[in-house]
Amino acid sequence: MQVHLLGMTRFDWNTFLAETGKNIAPTNYNEQLTFILALHNMAMCNTTPAVDLRYVSTFLDTVSVVFMTDTEPKNWVMAVRCMSFPNDKYILFGTLRDWREAIIFNLHERALFEQREYFGTIMLEFERHKFGPLWALYSKQVLKDKTFILKEK
Repeated sequence: MQVHLLGMTRFDWNTFLAETGKNIAPTNYNEQLTFILALHNMAMCNTTPAVDLRYVSTFLDTVSVVFMTDTEPKNWVMAVRCMSFPNDKYILFGTLRDWREAIIFNLHERALFEQREYFGTIMLEFERHKFGPLWALYSKQVLKDKTFILKEK
């Protein structure tokens, strides 16, 4: 199965920082997303009381992510939308929250092999692009068939 990140929402962080007067985030775009997602996960674990989740949670709903794959998603994709194209190409799009929830929902022990393989591959693509903090509250458990499931820490 092939998965490619086609695009995502990009923010003008320079304007944001200039207007708010606060330089709280790293300068690299991927580092900023990782930083915000890490704050979100820390706040969910109550490890840092200084995080205002109203902003971080909204951020998860405003960033859109688009993937292209050569494998039909069947009926596994819940909140994520799909468009099919000729030559067995599929465009999948949703918010960071949609993707996070779909991956968590589909990487469990009772899921079909193909389902775990599908969402595991997409999760690995997210991680390759520095979005691992989306699943900081979970650990991967590799199964005998070389797929993995997510378990709450």
